[in-house]
Amino acid sequence: MKKNLTLPFNDRCILVCSDIFGATSSFHRFISWLYKQTRQQVEYVSPYDSAISFTEEAAAYTHFKHVGGIDSYIGRLQDKVAKKRISHVIGFSAGASSAFLALTQSHQYQHTRKQPNAMSMLKSITLFYPGQLRHYPELIRTFSIGRDVTMRIVLARESHFDEHALKAQFTQQGMYSECVDAHHGFMNPLSTNSDEIEREKWEQEIVSTILRSENQCLA
Repeated sequence: MKKNLTLPFNDRCILVCSDIFGATSSFHRFISWLYKQTRQQVEYVSPYDSAISFTEEAAAYTHFKHVGGIDSYIGRLQDKVAKKRISHVIGFSAGASSAFLALTQSHQYQHTRKQPNAMSMLKSITLFYPGQLRHYPELIRTFSIGRDVTMRIVLARESHFDEHALKAQFTQQGMYSECVDAHHGFMNPLSTNSDEIEREKWEQEIVSTILRSENQCLA
């Protein structure tokens, strides 16, 4: 008999990694909504120490680079991975790329030190438009997760590179990815590319992915 999935899994958490806008009010609303839908503890990581209000994406990008960019974000994520029992990872844009890289590097470090695998508790990873990963083809080739982990990579329409070429890299490594008919940033209400219809669709997909993977675990 399967356990009731509305009960909280107190020893594990969902980790959500924000984009370069950081922990905005809409991001916090998503965190609260996600908890209500899954009844799992939800932790988040942002590139910044505190909430910042950006009037445009260019300003957010400039500040993101100023505070250390991807490298700094990876460090923040590695700290969180080391301290929490993470069962599900959700990342957006820079947060998606940083999560992928942080998990890869943590796994490689712990493997060489023969320490417990940072990804041993993972059930699902959902990454939205992790475009920066195109600069890390070697890490894409060496990325490894358990066979029971659900991996979903959602690529959006990009203006600076060919998202289909990045999809091909993931496909070569057996990672599930798909290109959607929406532009980079569609999941963020503050983005100029915000797409309410696609956002609501994929929010439901996030919840479905989490609950399905938990069902498989408890079956």
